[in-house]
This record gives sequence, structure tokens and C-alpha cells, in this order.
Amino acid sequence: MAAIFFLVAIPLVFLITFKYVPMAGVIIAFKDYSVVKGIYGSEWAGLKYFQYFFDSPNFALLLKNTIGLSIYGLIAGTICPIVLALALNEIRNARFKKMGPDCYVCSVFYFYRYYGVDHDSVSVSFRRTH
Repeated sequence: MAAIFFLVAIPLVFLITFKYVPMAGVIIAFKDYSVVKGIYGSEWAGLKYFQYFFDSPNFALLLKNTIGLSIYGLIAGTICPIVLALALNEIRNARFKKMGPDCYVCSVFYFYRYYGVDHDSVSVSFRRTH
């Protein structure tokens, strides 16, 4: 019985620590935050900052960029792997195509994962510069 408890307790502690505890900081969006007073000591601002954001002249541009990046991520994250898989399937050289420890293709395409570069660290901007 104790083994089952620990099997459930460890993931539950992980879930609470890294998923629910950080959600307490979301309250900052509704506070007039002061570093001296802290999160819970600061005065309540309500939706004042949301109204300020929605009324700002950059809101339309920010919304367009956000939607554009989401669509780009869906397209790049769906079409590119399929095209890559089809292209690798057409390779005739069996040694080059082989998936194993000495796989050249795997090394090239997964190089960025081993060095901590992920898609969130690459920024793309649809902003006009004129």
C-alpha cells in the first residue's frame, strides 16, 4: 500500500509544485503591483491594465502578430516534418538513410535539441519597418 502511495505522491507533488503554485502569480495582472508591498500587499487594480492594453494603439498590431505566429507555428510544425519525412523516404543510399547510432540525418536534424535551442527561443516578426 505504501508503494502505491509513493507512486501517486511523487507525480502529484510535481504537478502541484510546477503547475499550480506558479498560478498564484497570475494575480499580479489585477494588482497595482509594488515591489515593497509584494503581490498580496499591493492595492487591487481590477481590469484597469486590461482596459489600457485593449485601448492602446499597438493592440491591433500585437493581435495580428500573435495570430500570425500561431498560424506560422501550426504550418511549420505540421507541414515541415511531413515534407522532411517524405524527402528522407526518397533517399536511395541505404547507409545515409539508416536510422541508428551512426545516423547522419538524425545528427543533423536533432543537433539543435542537444544544445538547448528550442522553437521558443527563435523570434519571428511580421512587423513592417517602413
